[in-house]
Amino acid sequence: SGTSVQLKGEITCGIASLCFCDITASGSKLACVGLDGHMVVYAWKLGAKVTEVQTEVENGRHVLDVSGDGRKQLVTSGVDHIKFWTLSGRSLVVTLGTYGQTAGRPQVFLCSQFVDTHTIVTGTQEGSIYVWNTLGVLIHIVKHARA
Repeated sequence: SGTSVQLKGEITCGIASLCFCDITASGSKLACVGLDGHMVVYAWKLGAKVTEVQTEVENGRHVLDVSGDGRKQLVTSGVDHIKFWTLSGRSLVVTLGTYGQTAGRPQVFLCSQFVDTHTIVTGTQEGSIYVWNTLGVLIHIVKHARA
């Protein structure tokens, strides 16, 4: 047997990306981005919405990742954007990704992953890996990474 979560009324179209996350001491949050770019953080054990926000609208191309260390941080990315979110009470505070002193430029970001508490990597459509700090600043680029 398992647990079922219904997001009726919260996500009004298909789900583009989701992840379970432990972004509070009590844990058990579900972060979800709909095809319309609407993001909801949901306390699934309690059956309650924590917060919601509009991210980007881009025909279902959304990537979502969450820090696994309880620091209340999420990252959304997609076509030509990356956003770093912090859960503050019942609100999500956003910081737009900036390219700092690197030769980086807006990309189609296909995936993201927290490496540790201070570093996030994103993969681009052109085959590069962008390395970001949690303040949203691009700090390094690995050009045309090969698997």
